[in-house]
Amino acid sequence: MSLYEPLDAGKSEIRLLEYVSFSGQPSLRLSSASLDEKPAYTALSYVWGDVSITEPILLNGQEFQATKNLFHALQHLQDHWIDTFPGRHPQGFRIWVDALCINQQDIAERNQQVQLMRRVYSSAELVFSWLGMDTEEMGAAFETINLVAHEMDKVVGRRHIGGLEPHELISWMKDWPQLILADIGPENDWHSNQSWKSMRSLFNLPYWFRVWVVQEIVLAENLVLLSGKSSVDWIALFLTCSWIGRLKEVRTYLQKPPWIIESAWLSITSSDRVPWHNPMRLMKSKHLHKRPETLGADEWESWGWQLMSWNHTLAATDPKDSIYGLLGLTKLHLIPDYSPDVSVASVYVEYFAQYLAFWKRTGQGKELELLPMAGLHMITGATQPLVKADLPTWVPNYPHAWSESNRSFEPITGDADNGVFGSDVPDANISGERHLLVSGIRIGEVLRNLPKPTLFDTGHKLVQLIEQLMTSNTQFPNGMTAQEAVFRAVFESGGRGEAVLFRYPEARAEMAIGFLFHLMYIDREFAEEPLGQRLFELLGLDDSNSEAFNSSISKAFISGHGIDGSWLERLVEWNPEDGLSPEIHDQVKSGVTAWDWRDRGMLQIGGDGDSYIGVSRQNMAEAGDVVCILKGSSVPVILRKTEGEATWSLVGTCWVGGMMNGEVRMKLDGASVNVERFELH
Repeated sequence: MSLYEPLDAGKSEIRLLEYVSFSGQPSLRLSSASLDEKPAYTALSYVWGDVSITEPILLNGQEFQATKNLFHALQHLQDHWIDTFPGRHPQGFRIWVDALCINQQDIAERNQQVQLMRRVYSSAELVFSWLGMDTEEMGAAFETINLVAHEMDKVVGRRHIGGLEPHELISWMKDWPQLILADIGPENDWHSNQSWKSMRSLFNLPYWFRVWVVQEIVLAENLVLLSGKSSVDWIALFLTCSWIGRLKEVRTYLQKPPWIIESAWLSITSSDRVPWHNPMRLMKSKHLHKRPETLGADEWESWGWQLMSWNHTLAATDPKDSIYGLLGLTKLHLIPDYSPDVSVASVYVEYFAQYLAFWKRTGQGKELELLPMAGLHMITGATQPLVKADLPTWVPNYPHAWSESNRSFEPITGDADNGVFGSDVPDANISGERHLLVSGIRIGEVLRNLPKPTLFDTGHKLVQLIEQLMTSNTQFPNGMTAQEAVFRAVFESGGRGEAVLFRYPEARAEMAIGFLFHLMYIDREFAEEPLGQRLFELLGLDDSNSEAFNSSISKAFISGHGIDGSWLERLVEWNPEDGLSPEIHDQVKSGVTAWDWRDRGMLQIGGDGDSYIGVSRQNMAEAGDVVCILKGSSVPVILRKTEGEATWSLVGTCWVGGMMNGEVRMKLDGASVNVERFELH
C-alpha cells in the first residue's frame, strides 16, 4: 500500500502530519488539506542532515526512515507548540514537513509542490526553525540573544536602533560580566568568553547555509527558533542582529572600553570571530520582504534579483535548488522541473537569459552582473558531478560557489566599464543554447602568476615583489609606482571593509602607515633574518627626517597625497598604533594577514607598453590568458581562447590596478585599442 494518496493540484492541496501516539517512536498520520481553505497548521524549517543516518518512525502505520535530525525534531515539536498555544488541545497540532509531506520519489509532485512553497510558509500560523538538539553552547547562545534583545528593548524605547548614539550601544554591557569578561580561558585566547564563543557555534550551524531556509524564514509570519527544549523568538534575534549591524556602522567612532576584554570586543565588532553575516543576511531579507507588496512588477523583480545575489553561496542538495529554492520570494518566471530530461545547464542558462531580459527591459544593474560567480575554474574545481555536468563557463555556478575555497574569496568590486562603451556597442546576448556574445576591450595578457604570500612570510614576500618590480623598471599606468601597485592590490582588491576605506585619500594615507607597521611587525617577529630599518631602503623610503619620510611615503604609496604626523619616530620606536584609528588598524591587519586564508593571488599582466598587477583566485589564470573590460561588467575578466576554435572560455573575474574605474576609455580615445566581439561558450 502506498504511503501517499494523489494530491489535487487544482485545489492547491498539501499534506499535513498529525501525531497519533508518542511512546519512544513517533507515530504520525498524513491527511490532505487545501491551502485555499486556509487550514491551521505549523511548518517546519530545518536541515535534513546526513540521509545515511536515520531513525525509524511510523507514518500511516508504515515504518519510514527519517534522518536523525528530523527524528529529534519530531520528538520536541508538539511540546513547543503546546507552549506557544497553551489554551489549545494537543490534538489540534498539525505540521508540514517537506521530507514527509511530499512524495520525494514522485518528480511531478515535487515540481508542483515546490511552486506552492511561498504559500506553504506564508500561510502557516507558526514556523518552527529547528537548529538541532540542546547543548551547553546552544543554551548559552539562546540566553545571550534574549539578554541582548531585552537590553536593546529597554535602551531603544520608542526609537529605532539606528538612532542610538555609539556610547548607548555598549554602555549597558558593563552590568553583564558574562558578556565582557574571560570565563573559559585566558584573556588573550581567541575565544575566552563563553557567550560569544557560543554565538560563533550557533551561527556556524549548517542551518544558516541552506538555500531553502531563506524563503522559509522570510515568509514566516510567526517564527520561533528551537534547539531541543529551548526556544527563542525571531524578534529577539532580529534585535540582536540590528544591534550588531549598528555597532559595525559606528565602529570608526568607538574605542574599546577598558572594562571589556579584547576577544569579546572583537566578537561584536568583527565578523572574523562570530559569523554575524549569516543571520544578518536572513534578517535583512525578512525585514525587507514586506516592501515588495507595495512595489510595481519591475521593482519587485529587481528586489528578487537582489535577494538572489545576497544568497548565492548557500548550500543545496540538488544543484537546481540553488535557483528553485528562492523562487517563492521572486518574480522569476521559472517553472521547477526536477526531471532528468531537464539538465542543470539548461536551468542556469534560462536563469541567465531571464536576467538579461530583465536588464534590457529596465536598465537596472549591470547586464553581466552574474559573471563573478561564473568561470572555468568554477566548473573544473567543482566536486559535485552534477555541477560539473557540461555547464557553459559564463553561467553562475551557485552550488560550487558554496565550497569553502570559493567562500574564502571575497567578491571584487569596481566600475571598470564606466563611461567606456557607447550606445552603438552591441549588448550581450545569448546565441543558440550555449553561447554568450559580449563586447569588450583587451587590456593585456597574463604574463605570470606571482608567488602567494602566506601568513608568516607575507611581509618579506610583498617586499621582495616590490623590490623586483622596482629594479626591473616595470612601467605601471598613470605613473603609478611599484610600491603603490602592490599596496593597492593588497587592499583595494579585498572586497571588504579595507576596500571601502581605500576610496578615501585620508584613510588611504593612514592605511599606508599601517601597512608599513604590519610589514615591520611580521619582519621582526617571524623572519629568520629580519630586515629591520633596511626595510625602508628596500621600499624606497627616505628615513633621514620626519618630513622627508612622510613625503617619500606619499610619493611611493598614495600618488602624492599628503601625510601628516610624526610617523617615522613612531615606527622606529615601535609605537605607531597610538596614531592609527581602531578601524584602520583592524582593516590593515585583516588585509595583510588575509592573504594566507583568502583564495586569491597576484598576477602580472602586460599590454600596450604598460604592466599591471592583477588579483584573481589563486592559480586561476595561465600565461597567455587575455584580460578584458567587457561592456556591462563592473570588473575585468580573464578569457582563454578555445584551441582550434573562434570561441572563448570565461576563466573568471579579476581586479586590475589602475583599470577599475573606467580608465580604459583613455586608451579607447587614443585609438590604441579596439572594441571586439567575444563568443563565450
